[in-house]
Amino acid sequence: MLPTQRIVPGVLESAFRRECEALLTENVLARLWARDSSLWPPSPEKNGAAQEGFSWLDLPVSMGPKLPELAEFSAEIEKDGIRDIVNLGFGISHIAPEVVTRAFPVPAGRRFFALDSTDPASVREVAEAIEIRKTLFLVAGKSGKSLDTHIHFLYFLDRLKSAGVKRPGEHFAAVAEEHSYLDQIARQYGFRKRFLDPPGLGVRYSVFSHFGLVRAALWGLDLPAYLAAGAAMHRACGPDTPPEQNPALALGALLATGVIEGRDKLLLHASPRIAWLSQRIEQLIAAGTGKQGSGIVPVVEDWENDGDSSSTWGITALLRLQEESAPELERRVAGARESEQPFVEILLNSPLEVGAEFYKWEVATTLAAYLLGVAPFEIPAVRESEARTAEMLEGVQTQRGLPAATARVCEAGLELYAEGAARQQISTLSLADALQTCFKLRQPDSYLALLSFLPNNARIEEGLRALRRQLSRTLGIPVLLSFGPRYLYSLGQLYKGGPDTGLFLMLTAAQEQDVPIPGAGYTFGQLQMAQALGDLDSLVRLQRPAIRLHLAQGAEAGMEQLEKAVHRALAQARRA
Repeated sequence: MLPTQRIVPGVLESAFRRECEALLTENVLARLWARDSSLWPPSPEKNGAAQEGFSWLDLPVSMGPKLPELAEFSAEIEKDGIRDIVNLGFGISHIAPEVVTRAFPVPAGRRFFALDSTDPASVREVAEAIEIRKTLFLVAGKSGKSLDTHIHFLYFLDRLKSAGVKRPGEHFAAVAEEHSYLDQIARQYGFRKRFLDPPGLGVRYSVFSHFGLVRAALWGLDLPAYLAAGAAMHRACGPDTPPEQNPALALGALLATGVIEGRDKLLLHASPRIAWLSQRIEQLIAAGTGKQGSGIVPVVEDWENDGDSSSTWGITALLRLQEESAPELERRVAGARESEQPFVEILLNSPLEVGAEFYKWEVATTLAAYLLGVAPFEIPAVRESEARTAEMLEGVQTQRGLPAATARVCEAGLELYAEGAARQQISTLSLADALQTCFKLRQPDSYLALLSFLPNNARIEEGLRALRRQLSRTLGIPVLLSFGPRYLYSLGQLYKGGPDTGLFLMLTAAQEQDVPIPGAGYTFGQLQMAQALGDLDSLVRLQRPAIRLHLAQGAEAGMEQLEKAVHRALAQARRA
């Protein structure tokens, strides 16, 4: 069986039919499966050459022969007494397997950790929680040298050596491209295992590659059934399926229609057990469509939110697992139908079908990108942020330090910084006045992005999510919550390359206890701040309205003051 999909275009009915017809008339599906790179603009990153990116198309059917090797590896890990599994990888290389594994119970006798942060507190928390002699580290990377993943490897390699482990390389397994930098590192240090994928496979489209399957195998997932669901969706989305029955064609046309008709927000709601599916979709479509001033703005909503599905912000996507009760989803569907707002409703028969959904959204995103005239596999804004981070770290290594800036407002342990477009537009009378004048910059089609470079623990995440809901209700615009540096690899592309409708509030904090990186010449805290400042500088250069709030007394102490400042600003906004 496959997930059930129902699309109701509502007020976009005629435009939706028009975009469906464009995909059919221009034979886009057949051209996609024929690997026709002329579907999208040529890549400026490759000197005008057509971009790669088609090897993901057949993964659900081509990875079957790899399953015995994965099962054997999982059995070997269990036999050797490995208890803790730590996934070292950023962006979708982490999110995709997280979606799958969170839908199933943790296997007995095994603990899993996902480290996709450079925050010192987060790194220290994982390091102190694991039993390092009984730990396997999965190091995931693509063709180049990923700074974040590499420094995590160096850090845990050093801890293994300090613990007296004679062959520390045997505690690592690599998921990489053949002949890549990570492949070389794995050989050099004698990794226990190397899982290699062919070159040219983008991480965002790698759900059914080793990037997505290794962790699922260690979790004990029924991989044959999981892959079978993906293979069924592969057939359903292919060019041989009648157009009126092709779920990816209809979904891609709907997504593009929203942007073309001025509804570029996609409101994602997923039932609790598959909640992370929304984050996977969020990253995929943001990086896939957010460029050349266009793109789909994904808004992940909490399940028990006060949001209104009849909003004219854009299109609503409702994803539910059949076995889960969903009165909230039913209320949203009824509201959307009554107000003739466009929505897509997707019902999964089993958690194993999340892989099938992954695949459908991958195909749909490439089709939407075609209709929008952008290249889905290119991420120039991500590369630019990486370059800015590297420049700032060079300053640390040469003793120049990170760029200095003057706070515009200092109040109750909070420091507000503003440069570029925002500097002349915000008040400096008080922190509440500064925030209020920043919020006044919004337009009816705006969104606000909270960019958090704070420790991603339960207390802080809960506080940020509560702030997001309050901001959205009071300001009347979508509010996105992004955690750095994870968002840099996906949503970062949308924020800098997509529609110029965003307001950006970045959050940083003083480090209470930093963590050095062996042999790097800088600490995790300095790396995290370089990533934050590098991205902020990119936003400022693009004239995006962006401010930074620095919690000078540390994240835990500063959260209460942050909440009070935002509350005061919103109270003033309501009175204005």
